Amino acid sequence: MLTENTDLPGGDLQVQSTAKVATALMLIGTGIGGLVGGAMGDRHGRARLLTHSITLYAICNALTAVVQTTDHMIALRFISGLSFGAVFGLAAAIITETAPPAARLAMLALLQVMSAVGNVLAAVIKLQVDALAV
Repeated sequence: MLTENTDLPGGDLQVQSTAKVATALMLIGTGIGGLVGGAMGDRHGRARLLTHSITLYAICNALTAVVQTTDHMIALRFISGLSFGAVFGLAAAIITETAPPAARLAMLALLQVMSAVGNVLAAVIKLQVDALAV
């Protein structure tokens, strides 16, 4: 059974509460970003919008390292979600349109799997950073 250790970074209940709100809004942003990104990609070009969405995602995530308030952090996570949703949807559409039919399924599966691998890798890195703080 896991026990709560408030000595670790993020162990404070207020930090956990804020993280839950930020994560929920990021996920909501991801859904909205996927819907809006697809429509905008149809109108303005998928590759161009994909480039802008990746850039916005990178900038927002980099800025989370220097935010001064929880409101700014939550706003950046929401915008990151919007841009991630757009990136994922646009990337899937571009793969579907450009990949040879024989490779299309494998490429779409790889896109999905690598997203999960990235999430797991981020969790492992976080655990290692937390271990340094003890």
